[in-house]
Amino acid sequence: MKQTARLDQLVLRIGLGVVLCFFLPLGVYSVSHAYSSADEFLTERARSVGTTLASQVVEPLLLEDRIGLREALQRPVETDANVAYLILANPRGEVVTHSFGPAGFPAALPTLWRDQEGGIVSFRCEAGTLMDLHVPIWGNELGALHVGMRKTAAAVAARRALRSVALGLILAVCCLAAGAKMLARAVSRPLRELETAVARYPSISIQQPCPESFLTAEVASLATRFTEMTCRMRDLEEERSATVRRMVHAERLAAVGEIAAGLVHEIHNPLDGLLECVEYLDAKSDRTEQEAKYYPMVRNGLQRIRKTMRELLGFATSEREVALAPCPVPDILNSLSVLVAKHPGERSVRMTWHAAGTCVCLCDPDILAQAGLNLILNATEAAARDAEEPEVGVSAFCDERWVYVAVEDNGGGVPDDIRARIFDPFFTTKPRGTGTGLGLAVSRERLRAAGGDLELAPEARELGGSRFVIRAPKILSSAPPRRPAYGAPE
Repeated sequence: MKQTARLDQLVLRIGLGVVLCFFLPLGVYSVSHAYSSADEFLTERARSVGTTLASQVVEPLLLEDRIGLREALQRPVETDANVAYLILANPRGEVVTHSFGPAGFPAALPTLWRDQEGGIVSFRCEAGTLMDLHVPIWGNELGALHVGMRKTAAAVAARRALRSVALGLILAVCCLAAGAKMLARAVSRPLRELETAVARYPSISIQQPCPESFLTAEVASLATRFTEMTCRMRDLEEERSATVRRMVHAERLAAVGEIAAGLVHEIHNPLDGLLECVEYLDAKSDRTEQEAKYYPMVRNGLQRIRKTMRELLGFATSEREVALAPCPVPDILNSLSVLVAKHPGERSVRMTWHAAGTCVCLCDPDILAQAGLNLILNATEAAARDAEEPEVGVSAFCDERWVYVAVEDNGGGVPDDIRARIFDPFFTTKPRGTGTGLGLAVSRERLRAAGGDLELAPEARELGGSRFVIRAPKILSSAPPRRPAYGAPE
């Protein structure tokens, strides 16, 4: 199969890389170790030959017996194959005698001796690579012996080590090739089973686990990806259904907006006329007791109707008249505190304000203030109704992309069964006759029209009641806004 061939090649390439990564350093180490071991052996051998010979040439050197000196130098060269030459130099470094014969010694050797100052000298010549060792005679008072050793043994040891590494490399490659073939064959059957499972889709369950025969990582990964693909297809289908539901909801809102605009247009003018009439009658000094009792009630009822009409008008025009401007976080809280001070609650409610940082968002200030005030008033009513010590907290914070304004209370919270409907138009949790169900819907639509949003957090952070969060785009953000998680860190 074509898939098997590709897997075979992949295993071979990876295996060859691993083998080379192992054997190349091993080969370098083996050759280097062989060379260093041979060098140590030659150094010790040269020092032994030089020390022995230094004691033998003292007497001929004192007697200036050149023939005896030459014979003494020639003897180790003839008996030891590792000894290439022997040179006797006086204390000034001048050559007294040597074992090179009539051809003479290399003229460059004295220069090498002076450069190394009596150390070990390695050099190449026609005879190969040689090592020169300096052995002083009587502390260099009578001169020094220079022992030249052939480094043939080091080269032989290095070649032997290299052959061993090469043999191991060949064996490893052969084993690797055989293992790759076996692995490729072991994968063929699971691949065919996976192919059958793919052909049966979508009749099989998308949560069906991989068969136990998928023992190789490649096939198991492929089977897992197939299962994940089917799960993603299911998620896409659910997302499409949710999009359809949102579109239907948007059409409902548009229809409600058109109806609201028509109602406001038809009711607004007659309503204003009725209010003026009632106020005129209520201002008369000769009112009867019943008139003094019922005129204020009629006026309050008409004012509530006018308020409802204004909210309907705001809902109908939630996507119009948006004037974006920079809104600093401290200014947001200051304006909200001023607005709240003008709306005292029925009971004393403890208010806490907290601004983290000096972030600036881009939003319509009027829309932001209206939405924030609506949330605070709702929270005040909920806390005063449900808590013994009512408390409302308002906080502003930001992250890299968004500026948040959170309003939470210590009231009873929003029940789970109505959380999904909390932003629906005309849906309210207030007692009948005290709420229109348009405040949250209007605030959310207008914030979305300004580029922000209004959301109900899954749970309150500190106070234990409901927590609503306004978010608006942060200014000077280099990345496009993304939907954040609830409960972003302050």
